[in-house]
Amino acid sequence: MRSIPKQTADVCRRLCRIFRRELRIFAHRPLFLFTMIVAPVLCIVFFTSLMSDGLPTKLPTALVDEDDTHITHTVVRILDSMEVTDIVAHYANFSEARKAMQRGEIYGIIRIPSTFTRDLWQGEQTHIGLYCDMCSMLYYKILLLTTTNVSLEMNKDIKVERCLPSATRRKEERNGD
Repeated sequence: MRSIPKQTADVCRRLCRIFRRELRIFAHRPLFLFTMIVAPVLCIVFFTSLMSDGLPTKLPTALVDEDDTHITHTVVRILDSMEVTDIVAHYANFSEARKAMQRGEIYGIIRIPSTFTRDLWQGEQTHIGLYCDMCSMLYYKILLLTTTNVSLEMNKDIKVERCLPSATRRKEERNGD
């Protein structure tokens, strides 16, 4: 029976022989060399350089606020304060905003419907529309995540106010005194 260090040395020698044999095969077939070494290195360089600046920030976005109430102004303020969105224009209707997107002035349109506040007060589900230029899926994803996060934050605040109306009134009374 051989000792463990000797067996390990044997295994290492065999692996070295196999490695040298495979290198000879690679040297005779350039396609193998390209697919196993050159192509992966090129892919790594390409994909790391693609995102070298990080995610885009301050994407030019338009707003169509058909409701124009205090609640929608709060939504707009929160959206504009987010790092990734920059509300650069307010449009009266969707067709004007769409034309601005087609001209390349903006990457997305956030549309707040005229029934937004009414639906909230009635306890019904309401929607905020997001329309994006699909030339880049990354812009769409960023704007969608931002809009979703703002909606969830507002929803959380609404639920707290609905669940604790007496506590909210008492707090307002104390602040008012």
